[in-house]
Amino acid sequence: MAIKNKKYLGLITYKIRKKDVEIITLNSIIKTVYPNAMSFSIKLKPEIPEIGNCGIPIRDEIELEFKMKH
Repeated sequence: MAIKNKKYLGLITYKIRKKDVEIITLNSIIKTVYPNAMSFSIKLKPEIPEIGNCGIPIRDEIELEFKMKH
């Protein structure tokens, strides 16, 4: 749970398996979703898999934002 000034900012639930961490849920502020952005990223870095765990295609990129006051 992310908390700042007694305000909840986000929540992540995860499971640790040996050397891997699986994110189960991620609740935060989404700034932008970039549909099909991974096709461009994979062209730049071919080692990025096109299919993730459990056979789920990796297609979109999600930008999260947390604004901090200076």
